[in-house]
Amino acid sequence: MLFWTSAAYVAAKTEAMKSAEAKLMDFARRFRLEQGPSSDYYDMTLTDTELPSSILPLRKHPQEHVVMHGIHVTRNNNHTPAPSPTSPSTPPLVMIHGYMNGALYFYRNLLGLANHFQSVFSLDLMGWGLSSRPTFALKDDSVETAEDFFVASLEAWRRKNNVDKMILAGHSMGGYLSVAYCEKYPERVDRLILLSPVGVPHKSEEEISNGLATASWSRWFLFSFFRQMWSAGTTPGTVMRTLPEAKGRQLVETYIDRRLPAISESDEKSALSEYLYTNSILPGSGEYGLQPILNPGAFAKKPTI
Repeated sequence: MLFWTSAAYVAAKTEAMKSAEAKLMDFARRFRLEQGPSSDYYDMTLTDTELPSSILPLRKHPQEHVVMHGIHVTRNNNHTPAPSPTSPSTPPLVMIHGYMNGALYFYRNLLGLANHFQSVFSLDLMGWGLSSRPTFALKDDSVETAEDFFVASLEAWRRKNNVDKMILAGHSMGGYLSVAYCEKYPERVDRLILLSPVGVPHKSEEEISNGLATASWSRWFLFSFFRQMWSAGTTPGTVMRTLPEAKGRQLVETYIDRRLPAISESDEKSALSEYLYTNSILPGSGEYGLQPILNPGAFAKKPTI
């Protein structure tokens, strides 16, 4: 057994992620305080919704239940009386994160969004974050079955939380999966918001091959190697778990510096880095939905348009 799969290691890293999550919630309040009104106007509640594992399209179900983790944000009724957040007339905003991410990736946005929606949920997709991470051994290799791993768990979460309809917002891979959910349960979505979704541009294998035919040797070699690793089921998480911890953390910190330059405070960077790094090295599950759904280059096998 590798050290990063031992029960003690997983428990320690899970606690580290919970600690990072709590720090990001504090930064959410601090960020809102800078923008106004006071963060005391908002309630933030972490949620763990227990679901039957039988909903997942897995070959085996070693555990009877799985859990979907998330955060629920509302305006404090002491300041702003509001109707029930799950009332049909006021559908909640439900946010779905992208690949290698989690619910608290949206921490800077949650309280601000609660000014525009009666209720805001941000969820850890099944197999990600602090949701359950069942072994990703699907019944078959089809795109539809891989989608259903995420779609079925989102639908079960909706039913368990008595959400009649929702405004569904998905970022990147979460955008693609939000479209997949809408295709199966259109009556449960009031509005769909897509934030840089995966799966919109489409390239066939022939187009990719034609492009490589005119590429430089170095570019051809790198893409061919990347495609071979992709086909073998290698994921970014696989790579992160094989790297020394210092190198893995450095990669995450570089990502934050390049992709999220607005985050300049060292304590905030540290909390987000811990959250993203720990998310990537916990046992792999949802991350293995990458290859069944996307081709190398992140082109969808079943494009959204």
